[in-house]
Amino acid sequence: FRVLDALAPGRIDLGLGRAPGSDGRTAFALNPAANERPEHFPADVRDLIAWVHGEPLVERHPFAAVKAFPMTGTAPEVWILGSSDYGAQVAALFGLPYCYAWFFSDGAGGERAIKLYKQQYRPSARHPEPRSGLCVFALAADTMEEAQYHYTSRVLSRYVDAIMIRAARLGLDGGYASGDPAPGFGASSLLAHSWQ
Repeated sequence: FRVLDALAPGRIDLGLGRAPGSDGRTAFALNPAANERPEHFPADVRDLIAWVHGEPLVERHPFAAVKAFPMTGTAPEVWILGSSDYGAQVAALFGLPYCYAWFFSDGAGGERAIKLYKQQYRPSARHPEPRSGLCVFALAADTMEEAQYHYTSRVLSRYVDAIMIRAARLGLDGGYASGDPAPGFGASSLLAHSWQ
């Protein structure tokens, strides 16, 4: 992100969040220790802010000698991305902008998270006032018919993912990974269980 900022000074944002950005299996393959570290998120944010701005890490930090390059007169703007009260509280603690992932839950909890963020906000040198945003799902097309076509595939994808997650919880996991066929999920085995 420092390289991007050097190429486009003052135009790069760095969004930090706890969500893996993928399905659970893929996220685990990329970072097997992620579930052991959620309580370290605030410290990770603190360290990343220091690296991005060329500031020293806390005293006796094991990576104090690590520097982020290139060192220029600007730095990416750090935002906290979240879909819960927790992300809002981390953003407020560090005096960072906060963006709520409205599309994760169709907005459920968004108003509460933004309100909590503003109530608990601690002004920082870079951000004396709270700054919040919403990340929404938006679709544009030339016609309503085309937009509906693309939207339907999103709805179906979410429905299939929900079924696969529920099936895995019931022990019907047949090796499904995002984008792969689901060999262990025949219609009869799925319909044989209560999906309530």
